[in-house]
Amino acid sequence: MTGASPDGEQNFHTFIYSNNTLVFLGEERQGLSQRQRSMCNALVHIPMVSQADSLNLAVAGSLLIYEVFRTSN
Repeated sequence: MTGASPDGEQNFHTFIYSNNTLVFLGEERQGLSQRQRSMCNALVHIPMVSQADSLNLAVAGSLLIYEVFRTSN
């Protein structure tokens, strides 16, 4: 299971996703809880540009799901 978090250690573009990746996203304002984070094998982050510090949950999820799909084909 791969979780998304602003403090994730790996960039979501360079992370190597397995063919059976499950993407785990937390609540939009709070993010993943400690329990949820502990269930993840890895935490990835989406780099932000300029003064932006986060993305809408649907946008972040879409980016991550597309990246998993793109890299597994």
